[in-house]
Amino acid sequence: MFLNLLKALKSKIVTPAAVPPGLLQVELTSRCNINCAMCARSSGLSRQIGDMDIDLFKEIVDQSKYYSMPIGWFHHFGETLLYPHLREALAYFKARGVGNGAISTNALLLNEEKRDILIENASYVLCCVDSMRDEAYQHIRNNKKHALVLENVKSLIEERNKNRGECKIVIQFLRTTFNGDEEISEMMDYFGQHDNLKYIEKGTVKHPKGGDISLYSSSNNIDNRIGCCMAKTQLCILNSGDCVACCWDADGEQVIGRIGEQTLDKIWQGKRHKRLQSSVNVGDFSSLPLCARCSGPGTGDQNRIVEQVNAYIDMWKEQGIKVLLAPDGEAMRALIEGSRLREIRENLLLLKGEMTLPAPQGVELINLETALLGGVDTIFIYSPSNSAETYFALNPLKESGTNVVCLGSFLD
Repeated sequence: MFLNLLKALKSKIVTPAAVPPGLLQVELTSRCNINCAMCARSSGLSRQIGDMDIDLFKEIVDQSKYYSMPIGWFHHFGETLLYPHLREALAYFKARGVGNGAISTNALLLNEEKRDILIENASYVLCCVDSMRDEAYQHIRNNKKHALVLENVKSLIEERNKNRGECKIVIQFLRTTFNGDEEISEMMDYFGQHDNLKYIEKGTVKHPKGGDISLYSSSNNIDNRIGCCMAKTQLCILNSGDCVACCWDADGEQVIGRIGEQTLDKIWQGKRHKRLQSSVNVGDFSSLPLCARCSGPGTGDQNRIVEQVNAYIDMWKEQGIKVLLAPDGEAMRALIEGSRLREIRENLLLLKGEMTLPAPQGVELINLETALLGGVDTIFIYSPSNSAETYFALNPLKESGTNVVCLGSFLD
């Protein structure tokens, strides 16, 4: 079908989407092997459950490249490793696609065959380990196979390393009401430091159809929804070919087009999408049932981090302890000014990092060699991109008994 379109346009110049989606994701399958506490599946999906036709998938990949709209994820609501054409799909994308083409998996099905497929063809694999505590994992992911998940992810790392694969592996820690006091460093200690391995920390936000296990969640207020960024930046293709403008639209309630009836760029820049955006911008959700139930895109990663840091401040103030902030960077400086850290400036040390500007007023700036000599009570590590690298660099201090609080990086 798309080949005919290409032939028809061969002599014409195709204008790429002026601003491509910030998130373009393709749902290979809507089937899943578990029923997570926070997922919309916990309330049941009313749309038909199934797999994307492989020819439809290839058409989407071709159009994505043709219109300069990179594919970020092969995921929406389902376990990607259940897709029956996984090897063929990933090999096709590797040869002809554009974008990360990232895989998100709960890792329960990550057997030898699936490992080989991912190592050979995938560039980015997110493994949702979520917690190092059996009980917390059981509540979050609603199964008792935590040990299997840990074993599978460890095997994936080992096989990737042994085969010198280029696949980036990302391990997810999920902070919820079930493990609010857990540190991502427990996960880092278990899996260790490897090339092309990243750790991220996420918080859950209440899904308009799913369960709420979030520590920090915005209230259902219309102000949180007006001008929602998701309507402006996201395009999600369901396994049927229907397209929605929000990664939370689990049931395809607000369809803006269908691949096969329209091209990808026509859907993204089409009238139905623009009408949806206009309604969201003015707060008219009368024709948008999902948006009407939603609490908005949540507090966001930065606000969540601020709330978590503020929870430590009273304890640090009461004990009068010396806190080493690491590393120095724009995000850490914003946190000093935007959180209650500014209340304990006299007890803050800041580890030199990417910044060349003088330290914030009242905060002492030190280098790594000085930090490793000790003299601090607590290390607080936070960087949107390299929390793990900083954590492993400061491991000697932890091993000598210094308390470490580490917040993981964000998704790439």
